[in-house]
Amino acid sequence: MDGGASKSVSIVADTEGNVLSRVESGPSNYQNIGKEKAKEAIEHAVQRAIEACRTKITEFEVACLGLAGMDSQTSYNVLYGIISDIKVLRKVMLLNDAEIGLAGATGCRSGIVVNAGTGSVAFGMNQRGEKKRSGGWGYLIGDEGSAYDVSRRALMAAAKAHDGRGEPTLLLPMIMEALSLRQFEQIIELLYHKEMSPEALASLAPVVFEAAQKGDRVSQEILECAGEELGLVAIAVARALGMESEGCEVAPIGGMFRPHTVLYESLARVLRRQVPGCRLIKPIFEPAVGAVLLALKEAGVELTDLLLERIGRSVENGVSATRLENDG
Repeated sequence: MDGGASKSVSIVADTEGNVLSRVESGPSNYQNIGKEKAKEAIEHAVQRAIEACRTKITEFEVACLGLAGMDSQTSYNVLYGIISDIKVLRKVMLLNDAEIGLAGATGCRSGIVVNAGTGSVAFGMNQRGEKKRSGGWGYLIGDEGSAYDVSRRALMAAAKAHDGRGEPTLLLPMIMEALSLRQFEQIIELLYHKEMSPEALASLAPVVFEAAQKGDRVSQEILECAGEELGLVAIAVARALGMESEGCEVAPIGGMFRPHTVLYESLARVLRRQVPGCRLIKPIFEPAVGAVLLALKEAGVELTDLLLERIGRSVENGVSATRLENDG
């Protein structure tokens, strides 16, 4: 399961690499929605994944849950308490969602993943199995390059343009339209009195991409800065793990990464300049498949190329409880 701040993805697979179901459900980050709602969300996700299987499932040998907000021993204890009552889960692996993101992106091999969605974080593992994380400090003191960070910077730029303190920008009218504001001053009511959530504020990020595509220089600068920040977290991981000389692969995942955008090109430029041995790659699998791979390893299954290929075909074909032919 890949449990995030905006949605959760659950995948059921057997030990031969056949994907039996894939379902999407609501957010499960307890730090955003609270413990009780997180428990309900995870239980609901598990039940929906079971119901989507044509095969009857009574128990999972191993369940790997990669959850946003799993950042410390305290959060581990909270989350373990949340899921300990889910009886169908015989053995549970609780990990940060960045770790399953890396497993999916590289097929459980060494590399670095940069995850930029509502928040942002980088996570890496070198060829010796050593692991390192950078970023992921939350929207108050971190999450640079995330949808929240980009949206917040866009609002600041729009406010400065409105006051005449900053450069004119398309962000001002476009944000007003996106939020149905008759006057820009109404943003104060939304932000401070109605307490606009980080997720709701982060939803403005597509406006910044659209404005940048239209040639808005302010938006382009915001996205360029975001790409640089995401490059820095990847570089920090690479250096901490001594991966500069490994020719390490860096996989961008999350909603903020779209090829051929200012943000993506900025990230690539920073990596080329500061860590020439690193290169950007397209992720092999989504993070939820990474959780499947880690669960299979925990169950003692060897992750052969054949098994990875079978999982890939299952996911691509949208297989639900349909077993692929065993290739031997």
